[in-house]
Amino acid sequence: MDYVKHHKIKLTKTRNLLTKKDLRPLHAHLAEHGALLTKKANQDDYPLIHLLFHLALTLRLTRKSALNNDTILILNPEMIDTFKALRPPEQYVTMLDVFWTKMDWGNLQERRYNNVKKIITVLLEEIEKLERLPQKEVLMLEESTIEHLQLNGIRSFLCFWSYFGFMNVSFEETAIADTGQLLQTEIKSVELKPLMQKLSKSLLDTWDAHGNANKPMQDFFSVLIGGSELEMDEEPAEDENEELSLFAMLQPLFEENVVNTLPVEDSGPFHGNITFKVSLFTSCWRRIQLPASATLLDLHRWIQEAFAFDDDHMYSFFMDGKRFSEYAFKSPMDCAGPYVQEAVLGKLDLYEGMRFLYLFDYGDEWQFDIFVEKLAEEEEELPGILAVKGESPEQYPGW
Repeated sequence: MDYVKHHKIKLTKTRNLLTKKDLRPLHAHLAEHGALLTKKANQDDYPLIHLLFHLALTLRLTRKSALNNDTILILNPEMIDTFKALRPPEQYVTMLDVFWTKMDWGNLQERRYNNVKKIITVLLEEIEKLERLPQKEVLMLEESTIEHLQLNGIRSFLCFWSYFGFMNVSFEETAIADTGQLLQTEIKSVELKPLMQKLSKSLLDTWDAHGNANKPMQDFFSVLIGGSELEMDEEPAEDENEELSLFAMLQPLFEENVVNTLPVEDSGPFHGNITFKVSLFTSCWRRIQLPASATLLDLHRWIQEAFAFDDDHMYSFFMDGKRFSEYAFKSPMDCAGPYVQEAVLGKLDLYEGMRFLYLFDYGDEWQFDIFVEKLAEEEEELPGILAVKGESPEQYPGW
């Protein structure tokens, strides 16, 4: 937080992550192990920085904001003061609760992989090849297993769990000749800690909050702690609509009284008008204004009108800007949601400077870059097209 306070943190254009200019001094400040220190290393090559970056955003200790044509990271002093007022065990449980039940693990993945559920499955498959060992004993992974784990993006998640005290992970480090810089890190050993066994039941009971299958995680913990198979509660809760609270379940497990946490609920829907700049190319864009009560379905219809398309294909809005990611709202005729008519603009946590992707027609793949130019808290106005640049391309050239 001190680094963010004293520096202007400009985020990358495509993924809105920290730039290489800021990663190296942050790495030196945190003295992080297990990270790549080459000039080509990106934020997700630094597991601790990557985790803290997303934890701070989810806890609303930081937020993204627009500055000219850039997206920057700024502090939220009020929330930081509230977090600092918590005692250390309360801070720990608060961060673990957010990591486990509220964060999108897709954002934590190493950039080369696109399905976080496969990470859990691959890790389970590889560890199941090892004999179950007594608690506290080091698991010495075979060379082939290490290579398989790292090829499937497991390294970061092992680091994340180690930061929360579930395990110790050691690495083999290769230095660049004459510089001493770290070229690559490989998993050498994993030492499981008693805290994993202590918290495993609470973690398993709340795993569904991610929307992921519970069985792989149940098997995963069973293998890791080397005990008998963990049994899940088969009886539904009295109130099926009531979500299990990991924070509440962890409270009695700590000797020190854990009472307070940080509120991470949404601050409420935005009311007013939203201006979008929708671009097909740099020379072809439309500025569209919609009220916050409108939906992504309305935005779709206005884009179709603004570019003179026929609205005759399926489409999706990918809110992380990545084609075919899971973070999407889909057209009403799609076989599975969530759907665009359910996505109210004022409830999507849009911010000025945010970008997301509108993909129309899965065959021709027309990709529209959507830039949130302005959020104006005012009386809602009628939607409309405010500005036009460039002629619309033919939807079906040659027909």
